[in-house]
Amino acid sequence: MATDEGLCIHELIKEQCGLCKSPPLGINEIVYVTRGGQALHNWSDCAFLLQGQLFAESKGFSTHDIRPTRWSSVYYSLGACEWCCALHHLRGKPLRPCEILIEGRWEKAFHLKERFINQKQREHQVLKSDTNAIHLVTDSEIRI
Repeated sequence: MATDEGLCIHELIKEQCGLCKSPPLGINEIVYVTRGGQALHNWSDCAFLLQGQLFAESKGFSTHDIRPTRWSSVYYSLGACEWCCALHHLRGKPLRPCEILIEGRWEKAFHLKERFINQKQREHQVLKSDTNAIHLVTDSEIRI
């Protein structure tokens, strides 16, 4: 039961309770991990997570199920993925403005990170600050 003093249902100050406190900037409440994995991921279909699974298979290792978990249960023991947690890694740094093409219109956004998806094509991760949504766009859909 929460009280007027800001205590959570566990009778702790909310920001001191591992179950109730808010996640850090750029980390989702629910993250995705695998047993034996070294990073937590914001997205269950994160390209880096899936590449890790393929890499393990290529080395003859067993892969483990991708499972959702609360951020606070793994944040202090695993690193945050460089790709899907890019905003987390950029906290405190100025974000680079850009424009992205959404439904035929150029809209303002902030560039977070990019990666090559093949020899001639990059995928860009951008943040729309008005909606706090992260979009993945290709080179033809971004103006930096």
